[in-house]
Amino acid sequence: YIYCNSLSTAIDLEGVTSRIPVPVVTPLDVYAECAERYKHIFVIAANCQALAGIERVIKKHNPDSWLSGAALQALVYQIEELLPPEEIVEDLNVRNFLRYFTEMKAEVLILGCTHFPYIYEQIRDAVRVPIIDPGKRMLELLENALNPGLPAGRPGD
Repeated sequence: YIYCNSLSTAIDLEGVTSRIPVPVVTPLDVYAECAERYKHIFVIAANCQALAGIERVIKKHNPDSWLSGAALQALVYQIEELLPPEEIVEDLNVRNFLRYFTEMKAEVLILGCTHFPYIYEQIRDAVRVPIIDPGKRMLELLENALNPGLPAGRPGD
């Protein structure tokens, strides 16, 4: 179980998983499912490496998709300082930023950083599209991998 988007995109994930006898679940597994469900995708990530890795996965699973995205390191830093969510959103003008991208016909917003659920409520209030926070779905995928035969859900359900 690798929860970090940046780590998931920085390593040779296929090489690692092919050499170990245990299931490995990362946020990238959730994004692959999203690519099959959505065509116009907006991603916010912590850094450009994670954003590029997420784009590779989405394009691999849906070559016809289009992706808009941004690396928001300043947002990560303020979250790590545990500033109040509303203060962070106001200081960095997050609502207007998110509205701009969702008005570009995005069908879904992917939270491509594990820090961003800290301001989930503020993000939810700013956009009118489904928001994919991969954490819950990753746990479901891990449970399914460890217990074959359980029914699988879909991202965003």
